[in-house]
Amino acid sequence: MENKTVGLYDENRYKDFQKDHTVKPLAEVITNQKGIAHFVLESRPWFVKGTSAELMFVVQELQDALNYRWWSRGGTVTLGKAHSFKIEVVHQDGAEGDETMEEKPGEDAGENVESPFVIENGILTGIKDPSLTQVVLPAEVKTIASGAFRDSHIESLVLNEGWL
Repeated sequence: MENKTVGLYDENRYKDFQKDHTVKPLAEVITNQKGIAHFVLESRPWFVKGTSAELMFVVQELQDALNYRWWSRGGTVTLGKAHSFKIEVVHQDGAEGDETMEEKPGEDAGENVESPFVIENGILTGIKDPSLTQVVLPAEVKTIASGAFRDSHIESLVLNEGWL
């Protein structure tokens, strides 16, 4: 399903969310036309305790404070490895849609996972997915070309650890 907000929670925040649906995610991404949300996670803050983390991805529908539904999927995510999680959104009326989202580290670790970035010789020249609103640049990006974010909806950008 397109234009759905997918929230990202670490293990502790997800436990809090399960008790209180108003707990805000640590990051959010809007799904594209194919129902895919791309999360690019660098080592900080996600992997400060090691090379893996328990992360959960949540799609939530709110009618009002007391009427809401949510679906989640996730698990152990390893630094430097691409992961995909599929969330199936099922409505009470029997209608259902597939909410597919992928977490993508800075490199695809040899798997067939397409990066949402256009990078040429260490230069970020564009974004393939114009629906992305938040990104963390992969370590291979050394500089950003003029106009790299033209026609994008980027609201938040985190530079990688190699930048000064």
